[in-house]
Amino acid sequence: MLYKMLLVERDYQLKLRDGIAIARPRQVFVTQSRVLASKVEEHFITYLASLAVASRMDYSGKSAQHPTNVNEADRMDLFNEEDVMSWRNDLPERFSELQDNHFPLFITFDRVRRCASSP
Repeated sequence: MLYKMLLVERDYQLKLRDGIAIARPRQVFVTQSRVLASKVEEHFITYLASLAVASRMDYSGKSAQHPTNVNEADRMDLFNEEDVMSWRNDLPERFSELQDNHFPLFITFDRVRRCASSP
C-alpha cells in the first residue's frame, strides 16, 4: 500500500513540475495502531525525499543537493505511543474541513470514527 501511495504522489509531483494542472490526490492510510500509522508516514516521507534526490542526480551519480535527515526512527521512545491522546491534533474536527496540505493522510480508525461522529 505504501508503494502505491508513493507512486500516486510522485506522479502528481511530476505532473506539477511539467506544468500540468491537476487536483491533488487525497490519499488516506487508515489503521488501528497509532504506532503503525506514524511509522508508515515516516517511511513515506523518507522514500519521497529519496525519490526527489534521485530525480536531481546527474548521470555521474552525484546528487545536486542532499536533503537534511528528518527521520528520527533510531530514537528510543520511553513512553507508549498508543497512549498519546494528542496525536494528530493538527487535523480539523471534521473531514469536510480537511485541506490539500493534510494529504496524504496517515490516521487511525479511532480518529476516523471521532471525526465522522462530530456534529
